Amino acid sequence: MPILSQPPADVFQVKLLRLLKEKSKAEDGLSEKAHRLITTATPLLDLIASGPFSEFTLHNRDHPKKLLHLMEFLLPDSTCEALSALECYVLVAAAFLHDLGMVLTSTERERILASEELQDSIREWPELSDALAQSREQVSGANPFDRLSYETEVFQLQEAALCNYLRPLHATRPKYRDLIIQIKRTSGRTDLFSVNDVSFEESLIEICESHNLDVGVLAEVSGPYDERFPRSLAVATFRLNTQLCGALLRIADIMDFDRERTPRVLFESLAIASRSVPGADVTLKEWQKHMAVSSLEIDDEELVITAECHHPVIERAVREFCQLIERELRETNAVIQRNTEEIARCYKVKLPITVRPKIRSIGYVFKDMALRLNESAIMSLLMGDRLYSHQGVAIREVVQNAIDACQMRRLYDSSVQFTPKITLTSKKESDGRVWLEIEDNGIGMDEYVLTEFFLRIGTSYYSSPEFKRIQATFGNDAFIPISRFGIGLLAVFMVGDAIEVITRNPHSRRRDFVERFLRIERMGGLAFVRETHTEREGTLIRIRLKKHLTEFLEDFYSRIIRYIQGSILRPIFPVMVDLGKYSIVLDKYRTFSLKESGKAYLESRGLEIVILDIGRWSDQMSGAVALMFESPVEGGNSEERKHGRLGFGDFGVRTDVVFSNYFGNVLTVSGFKMNLKKAARVYGSIIPIAFDIDVAGDSELTYSISREKIMGEGSIFFKTELRKAIKKGLTELGIIERLKPRMRRVIDDLGVLSSFDPEERGYSAKTLSTLTPEMIEAIRAELPQDHWPVGVHRTIAEKLGLTPGQVSTCITWLLREGKIVNPNSESGPKRDI
Repeated sequence: MPILSQPPADVFQVKLLRLLKEKSKAEDGLSEKAHRLITTATPLLDLIASGPFSEFTLHNRDHPKKLLHLMEFLLPDSTCEALSALECYVLVAAAFLHDLGMVLTSTERERILASEELQDSIREWPELSDALAQSREQVSGANPFDRLSYETEVFQLQEAALCNYLRPLHATRPKYRDLIIQIKRTSGRTDLFSVNDVSFEESLIEICESHNLDVGVLAEVSGPYDERFPRSLAVATFRLNTQLCGALLRIADIMDFDRERTPRVLFESLAIASRSVPGADVTLKEWQKHMAVSSLEIDDEELVITAECHHPVIERAVREFCQLIERELRETNAVIQRNTEEIARCYKVKLPITVRPKIRSIGYVFKDMALRLNESAIMSLLMGDRLYSHQGVAIREVVQNAIDACQMRRLYDSSVQFTPKITLTSKKESDGRVWLEIEDNGIGMDEYVLTEFFLRIGTSYYSSPEFKRIQATFGNDAFIPISRFGIGLLAVFMVGDAIEVITRNPHSRRRDFVERFLRIERMGGLAFVRETHTEREGTLIRIRLKKHLTEFLEDFYSRIIRYIQGSILRPIFPVMVDLGKYSIVLDKYRTFSLKESGKAYLESRGLEIVILDIGRWSDQMSGAVALMFESPVEGGNSEERKHGRLGFGDFGVRTDVVFSNYFGNVLTVSGFKMNLKKAARVYGSIIPIAFDIDVAGDSELTYSISREKIMGEGSIFFKTELRKAIKKGLTELGIIERLKPRMRRVIDDLGVLSSFDPEERGYSAKTLSTLTPEMIEAIRAELPQDHWPVGVHRTIAEKLGLTPGQVSTCITWLLREGKIVNPNSESGPKRDI
C-alpha cells in the first residue's frame, strides 16, 4: 500500500498544473490565468494564519497545494488524459478559492466584533458565553501582573467566537462573488473566470460552495435536463464536468484531515470551560501537536491514517473523523456511480472503500467509555403518557405554532391588511392512508430556522437571540409566543408515522425566500428536502396517521375534536376545523356574567357578588373575576359568614342560578387552557372567587413541558398578579371602602401567599391560606418568649379558636421565614420580634 508523498515545494510542479500547461492553448490562456490567479490568491491565503483561523492547519498557501496533490492519487491516468484544460483550471481555481472566505481583515474584524449577529452567535454557545463573561470579569479586577494572562484568555475566546461565527459563512454564494470581484480587481484581469469570452463563474461558485454542503447536492436535479452540477456542461469550446470537480474538491479537502479541527471542537471536547476533564489545560496550539497525523496510506480498497495521540479525547476525535471520511467516500462514490456509461468510462475516480485509523496511544489505554443517552428510550419517555396525556396534544402543538407564526407575520405586515388563516383538515390518499393537514399563512420558515430550530428537538426559535432582537425592534409586548420548549415535533409522532412540511418565509432576515418541501418518515430519520415553487405564504404541515388510528377514524376525530375544543378556548385567531363529519370554528367565547334573576337569589341569602373585568387593572390578564361577600342588613359587605362556609358550588351558591355562560373556573394562557392547583383559593376560604381568565404568556409564568398546568414560580406569579389587579379594581370602584377592617387587610396583604411557594418549601397551602395576617400575628403574639412547652400549638389553637394544624403550620412558616426563632434552641437569641 503506497504512502502518500509530500507535495512538491513549488505548486506549479503539481501534476494538475503540469497537465493544465500541456492542455492549454494560447487562445484560451488558461495556463497563464492559473498562474495569475495563484500569485494573487496566495498572499491572501497566508492572512488566514494571522486571523481567528490561525489554529487551523494548512489553510495558508500550502492547503490548496496539498489538495491538488491529493487529487493525483484519486485520478487514474485515463481520467487525467480525458480531463479538458478547463476542467484542470476549474480544479485549480476551486482549490485556491474554496477557503479564501476565511480571510479576515482588521476592518472587517472590528465590524464583526461590534455586530449583533456575533453576540447572538456567542449567546447560542453557552459554554463560550459563560467563559467569556468570567474572563472579562477577571480582567476588570486583576492586578497588573495577572491582567495580561486574563486578557490573552479573552482574546483566545474571542477568536473561538469569531471562528464559530465565520466558519459557516465562509463558503456561501455571496462571499464567493465578493472574492471573485476582489481577485479580478487585484490581479488586473477581468477574464480570470471566463474562456473565449464565456464566463464559468457561477459553475465555479457552485463547486466551491458544495464543499461545505451535504454530498447529496452533487446529484440534485430540478428536471430531466436541469442538473445542479452538470456532467457535460458546454463552455465555449470546452466540456466541463462540474459534478466531478465538486466531488474531487470535497474528497481531497476532507482527506487533508482538517475540516473539524476547529477551536470549538477543542473547547467542547476538552471541557476548557469547566476544567472538569483530566488534561483539560491542553491549549489550542497543543491540539495540533497531540493530534499529529504522521502518514496516509491509500489503495483502491483502503485508506489508512496513522497518528500518535496523547489524550483519549483526541484519539476518539481522530477515530470519529475517520468514520466521517469513510462515510463521505462512500456517499460520494454512490453519487458518481450513477453516471451514464460514457461519463463513467471517461471520468473514473479511485476512491477507497474503507478508512482505518492506526493510532499509537501514548501515556494511556484507549477505551471508548463515555456517558451516553439511550435515544430511543428518551424519545419514548418524551412521547409517552408520562409527558402528554392525550393524542390531541399533537394537534394542539401544531396549532400553537401556527398561531405564533401568524402573530409573527402580523408584526412584519402591520402596514398592510393581513388576515390570519389557520385550518385543520384531513385528506385520504388512494392507498387508504389518511393525512391531517394544518395550514397557516404566517411567517413561514427559511432554511436556517428549519435546520437550527424546527428539526432540533429541545431548541425553540422563540428562545433564540435573533427572536429577542426582533422583539426589541417591535416592542417586547408586541408578541408573546405560546411555544417555548421546542419539542412540539415530538408530539406529532404520537399520532403520525410520517410528516411533510411545505414552507416559505417572505420576510427572511437572510433573504432566503425559497419555498421548501421536507418529508420525514420517522423520528430521527433523515429529512428529504427539495425546493418547490408555489410561492406559498406560510406553512403547511401534513401528518400521516398511524395505520391503527385509521381503523376507527371517526372515533379518533371525535376524540381530537373534544380535546381541542376543551383546550383551545380563546385562540388569538380563529381556527377552521374540518375533520370527517365534524366542522367547527375554534374562536373566542363569551365569558360569564351575572344574571338579573341571580341578584334576587343572592339578596335572599344576604349575599353580594362583585364581577371585575380584570383586564382594566392588569396588563397580564383579561377576563372576569367574581368575588362573593355577605351583605348584612345595615348595608355594606361583611367580613365573614357566620353559618357555614361561604363558597360557590354544591355546598354554597348555585352558579347555574347566579351566572350566565359559567362552566367552571377557566384559566388559559394565550388562549390555551391550563390547570393550576387550588387556583380559586387565592384568598383561601375567606373570599370565594370564580374566574374566567386569560393570562399573557409572560416568561415568569412557568408551566409544564406538556403545557397542561402552571407550576412552580408560575403559580406564585399568577396569584400575585391576580391579587394586585383585584385590589386595584376594588379600590378604584370604591368597593374596598365598604369592607370592614379585617376584610380590607385580607385584600391589602399581598405578601403572605405571594412569598410562599408550598411546592418548593413543603408547607400546606390549604392550611396556611385559611389564616389572615391578623390570625398569623395573633399566633405569633401567643408564643411564649422563654420556652415552648410540648403541645404549645394545641394550647394556642384552643385559645384563639383555631385548629392545631393551622397553628402548627403557621409556626413552621414563621420559623422558616426567619420571622421568629425557637427559644428551646441552644444557640441564637431567645426571640426575634
